[in-house]
Amino acid sequence: MELPLSSVNVARASKPDQMNHRVRVLLIAEACNPEWVSVPLEGFNLYDALRQVADVTLVTQIRNREALVGRVARSDKIAFIDSERLAAPFHRLGSLLTLRKGLGWTTKQAVNWVPYLYFEHLVFRRFRRSLERGKFDIIHRITPLTPTYPSPIASWTSVPFVLGPINGGLPWPKGTTRTRIAEMEWLSYVRDAYRVLPYARSTYQRAACVIAGSQYTLKSLPPDVRQRAVYIPENGVDPDKFHADARVSPSAVTPFRILFVGRLVPYKGADIVLEAFASSHHLRREAELVIIGDGPQRGQLESRASSLDIPRHVTFTGGLPQTEVARFLRSSSVFAFPSLREFGGAVVIEAMACGLPCVVVNHGGPAEHVTAITGWKIPVSEPGAIVSCLRGTLEQACLERSRLDEMSFAGVDRVKSYYTWASKARQIADLYADIIGKHERAMRDTVN
Repeated sequence: MELPLSSVNVARASKPDQMNHRVRVLLIAEACNPEWVSVPLEGFNLYDALRQVADVTLVTQIRNREALVGRVARSDKIAFIDSERLAAPFHRLGSLLTLRKGLGWTTKQAVNWVPYLYFEHLVFRRFRRSLERGKFDIIHRITPLTPTYPSPIASWTSVPFVLGPINGGLPWPKGTTRTRIAEMEWLSYVRDAYRVLPYARSTYQRAACVIAGSQYTLKSLPPDVRQRAVYIPENGVDPDKFHADARVSPSAVTPFRILFVGRLVPYKGADIVLEAFASSHHLRREAELVIIGDGPQRGQLESRASSLDIPRHVTFTGGLPQTEVARFLRSSSVFAFPSLREFGGAVVIEAMACGLPCVVVNHGGPAEHVTAITGWKIPVSEPGAIVSCLRGTLEQACLERSRLDEMSFAGVDRVKSYYTWASKARQIADLYADIIGKHERAMRDTVN
């Protein structure tokens, strides 16, 4: 389905002083680190893009200091907040509760709820006077991405507050209980309890705008909040790293190369790709499978490949730098990513940016990114049915390779239109201008 970005209906600033004035933004990104992956990297990429279109003061946790100092100019305004008094012991607690396996996302989020509130308390204590004196036009919290974390600062100041992108709460498909348990997602059954916790309600009531990072998150917002919400996809792509320059045409790659990239944990679906490949006589004869990534499931997957008698056809590379991942994306035939519960799916966007057709499950973020002209969407179902459908789709792609090149070009065009960090920053800058205009009109109406 095409992204309804036209529904992001924001007015551009029309007043001369607004047109020439760079909006002063207090940007809260507790996780913001260019050397990490997932949420911290997203936080950095969005910050990096926003500082090109606004006067940004970044507020982040002190653990990000070393990585940021080497990547930003001395003139950039960054405040490092030392909340380690609570952050460190609660982080250790979360690791213990999830047996140090890198699983149990909901449990780790719940454990870090209190440290995050402490972080925002310290942020407000540091910037209270600046906010009271009108030094900032907007407060914008970009990380954490989860909708379950409140921002009490929204209630502590009259400065317009923007929340997002937020993304999360995607339901587990029917028939995936075993995967859910394997992911140690026990707390996901009571996730919605966050709605009754302190500051949860006031955060959304006070927000001038909520940026939803997925269609599911947008639809799950209360109706009154949805009126102040816009949809801007959570993930973006760095075109300097992920691009289609000098890529090999997917139809010309020999042997036919199926690529998976992701953390090797149950819900990502590397085992589904492995089973689909092994159960196809055609693919075993004509194709190879490359699995990039590492995680607690790696040993199990390698053993399974051996038991299926396909180790000669499957390569496990382990984790690779992004430059190497991009090289594989530009030299493969198709990207198989049947994740069962993916909020964002940045790796799918990166694959399309490199001109690689994608096969995804029709659920969550990847299903919003991929269209009929850039890849295939497998019906959401229990894992066994997904294996069967994925096998058939990959066999079809291998037999009809001429279609792959058209999909390759279409994917590149789609990413350039919707998914660069620069384009996201421009959309958000328009939001800022619209919010400030409305705030000023409301202030004048109050005085009159």
